[in-house]
Amino acid sequence: MTAMNTENSANDVRSGQLNVDVRGLRLEDEASARAGHCELAEEGFTFLPFFEADEPWTAYLARAARLSSGEGLPPGFVPSSNL
Repeated sequence: MTAMNTENSANDVRSGQLNVDVRGLRLEDEASARAGHCELAEEGFTFLPFFEADEPWTAYLARAARLSSGEGLPPGFVPSSNL
C-alpha cells in the first residue's frame, strides 16, 4: 500500500493536479472489493467479473490473473483487466 503525503496531496489539489495510482487487486483489497461488489450488485452492476462469493480471495485473484492473460476465457470473451 502506498502512503500518502498530506502536504504534497494538499499542494496537488491547490494546483489542480490529482495523482491517482492505478493497479490491479491485491490481497489487502479483499474486504473493500467484496463490499463494493455486494453494494453494486444491488444496482445490477458486476464489479468483480466471474466472482464467486464463497471462494477464497486468493483463488479469485489467481483466476482474474489467468483471465486477464486470456487463459480459460469463456467463448465470446476477450482478455481484460480490472484496474
